[in-house]
Amino acid sequence: MFTLNELHKTIKMNLNLFIKKIGLFFFIFVFFCSLIIFTNRYITLNSTPKFNKSKHILFLGDSNTQCAINDSIISSAINLSSSSESYFQSYLKLKEVLRVNYQIDTIILSFSPINIFKEYKTINFEMLRGCFPIYYSWMNSTDFYMLLKSNPYATISLIPTLIRPAFKNNINKLRNREIQLNIGGYLQLERNILPMVLRKLKTGKPMPFFTLPRQPVISKFELFYLKKIQHFCAQKDKKLFFINTPKRIELIRHSNYHKVKFMQIYAKDFKAIKYIDCSNFPMKNSDYGDLVHLNKNGSNFFSSYIQSKGLKYLCTYFQAK
Repeated sequence: MFTLNELHKTIKMNLNLFIKKIGLFFFIFVFFCSLIIFTNRYITLNSTPKFNKSKHILFLGDSNTQCAINDSIISSAINLSSSSESYFQSYLKLKEVLRVNYQIDTIILSFSPINIFKEYKTINFEMLRGCFPIYYSWMNSTDFYMLLKSNPYATISLIPTLIRPAFKNNINKLRNREIQLNIGGYLQLERNILPMVLRKLKTGKPMPFFTLPRQPVISKFELFYLKKIQHFCAQKDKKLFFINTPKRIELIRHSNYHKVKFMQIYAKDFKAIKYIDCSNFPMKNSDYGDLVHLNKNGSNFFSSYIQSKGLKYLCTYFQAK
């Protein structure tokens, strides 16, 4: 029979052994998860698409350019815009795409009030969840720190979500399957809900697919990365243009569109960049998907216009004043 002292020692030894085994299991689990994530980083960096040498113009930005620019019509352009894309994402994407596509010499970036006002453009959990599994591979320590500083909860809580897509990419790589990166592209919009959203705009009711910022408070995070895009393009000797795609006049004239404040920011910080303001571009009612997005008909018409007139013409006749 065990004495009380011997029983105590046995329990203590077994408990220590159990803790060591749990610690070892945890260490092995974290090690393999880290290995999968970092291997996926390597895979992602080697899966960046290379485009035809004739594609020397790159469109970047949010759903405004994603829905408006049909790059199958504009022979010299590639559209990698993505819904709700922030300038943080655009910056990371720009660096990575240019790394393997030396022929790109012109970047045209979506630029409108909704891109820089804080109430609309925030780095939130939902936005990060869709892009983090890809974009973390393109981040350096500064980018990760800025993301962590902007939204620490979302950044940390989303790290475990990297494991599943990373594991899937590792398996696909072992099977010699092509890795598909969802980094944006032209979106053919079929809808036309213009009458409904015009009524909602008039009555002040919430609108689908778009939110007007109530206050023109600038997002320092977005402004920081917009300036980084500007600096990067200058450093790489690339031409950078801003573009605002066609919008409904009812939206442009609305007080919560904050166009005056927006243009003041442009004049103060980005006057050196040519701003192609096509927000007043004449379009039919049937060309709009809603207040800010062109549908299939609208994007085909607008893209055909760009193809026929050329970038130089746009800069001359649609230069923001």
